[in-house]
Amino acid sequence: MLSEKSKARLAEIWPDQDTNIGRLIYGLFRYLTSFQEKKWGSSDLAHLKPGYVSLLANIGINGASNKELAGRAWVSKQAMSKLVNEMLKEEVIETEKETTDNRINKIMLTDKGAALLIAIWDINELLRIEIEKHLGKEKTSQLLALIAELINSLDYPCAPSDQKLT
Repeated sequence: MLSEKSKARLAEIWPDQDTNIGRLIYGLFRYLTSFQEKKWGSSDLAHLKPGYVSLLANIGINGASNKELAGRAWVSKQAMSKLVNEMLKEEVIETEKETTDNRINKIMLTDKGAALLIAIWDINELLRIEIEKHLGKEKTSQLLALIAELINSLDYPCAPSDQKLT
């Protein structure tokens, strides 16, 4: 049973629902996840793990190294290597030796990977439109700018100190 001391402390610090950052961010996360799952349905996107999306979105048109991808996606190099190996099997990426340093594998999109990324971005645009229905274009732009500012100023344990999300 909850003690009177614990009840009093909870009552003292209980956050307002509209300012409880954990509740708000988790609620938004759940909405985004649900929105994507509904749009993905039974398509090729349905089986994608969040890490796959992060890798695809950060790879760039000209490819990137494992170290670069790990920094951009805020994961360890070991975790990125695991994702790369999984995605090589899915044939959404391929590797080739870096021309300036044979020790480095350049990770590049395949046409299948590009098609997945385009589909993801199409869904992201639908999400933006949905948010604009509720906030309007100006507030949606402000929201995205604030989120980008926050993300780019955070220090994440796995990311190199000189690496910002871009």
